[in-house]
Amino acid sequence: MIRLIMLIATGFGSGWLPVAPGTWGSLVGVLLWFPLRQVPPQTYPVVLVCLFFIGVFAAGSAEKILDRPDPKPVVIDEVVGQLITLAAAPAHPAVILTGFLLFRACDIWKPFPARWID
Repeated sequence: MIRLIMLIATGFGSGWLPVAPGTWGSLVGVLLWFPLRQVPPQTYPVVLVCLFFIGVFAAGSAEKILDRPDPKPVVIDEVVGQLITLAAAPAHPAVILTGFLLFRACDIWKPFPARWID
């Protein structure tokens, strides 16, 4: 069970990469977005809510497993955040790249209220 929790929390292991783990986690979100585009539009929000709660559980469990708050390898928030960012996006490379870059900029900069919540 610990391996499954860590696999989810680290975005299929992308969070363990030594450079820019959040960016790699966001890229996992983009890659997951492609097959998720095939689900019916009314189902996509349900999938996002499920992934959100699974991510909250996995991230909280990973903090306990790793014995530190907000560990860098935990990137499930980037994965799900990227899926939210691209929720209504068309499959156009420029739109996907813009969504990816804007999400990364906001995740790094953390404008209000994200900084307050974080």
